[in-house]
Amino acid sequence: MNLQTTAMPEQGARGIYRLSLEYSGMEVWQNPDRCGTCGRTTNRENATLAQDKPPVRSFPLSLTSDGFFVCSMRFRRLAEDCGFEGIEFIPLANRYNVLKVSRKVQYAPDESIYQKQDGWCEACQTFAKSLIGMDRATVLAKGNPIGPKEIVESELRFGTELLPSSIGWTSLHADLIVGSEVGSALAKAKLKGLRVTDQPIDL
Repeated sequence: MNLQTTAMPEQGARGIYRLSLEYSGMEVWQNPDRCGTCGRTTNRENATLAQDKPPVRSFPLSLTSDGFFVCSMRFRRLAEDCGFEGIEFIPLANRYNVLKVSRKVQYAPDESIYQKQDGWCEACQTFAKSLIGMDRATVLAKGNPIGPKEIVESELRFGTELLPSSIGWTSLHADLIVGSEVGSALAKAKLKGLRVTDQPIDL
């Protein structure tokens, strides 16, 4: 995987960015609820979150295997000093924090989305797989623009959900999308394992 950070992104006409993150190898979701039909995780919004072991791979901001965002104290201090909006931090015993995002945004419908989703469950309204190339996906933000200091997440989740086994389990994850000032601050900080890419938006 590419762990290189990008240079400062050029300010695009739309002024928002998508964050590409690495996996930490950490799990934080304790005893998740599961669908009685397909066995996938449900009730994510009310998840009990805890972890006392260090991550397998340490990054300032990263993804967990169970589909959450976690960050180090360095990232938390940066976010608080810069006044990032739309997020809260849930401290863990291992001195990391779960980064929870308050607002979700939608991507514009595209035929390629439907071609790469598989394993729909009518009972819990989820896909087992959602593997989508997001380079050209457009965020829909009409009437509710993303603020320059705001962090939001995609309503659509990506990846492959693997049910529990001897090698563990995985869950789908959202994209993190950020306003212009957040994108510039993160690119300037040159955080390991984080790439800031220009993201088109439909205003």
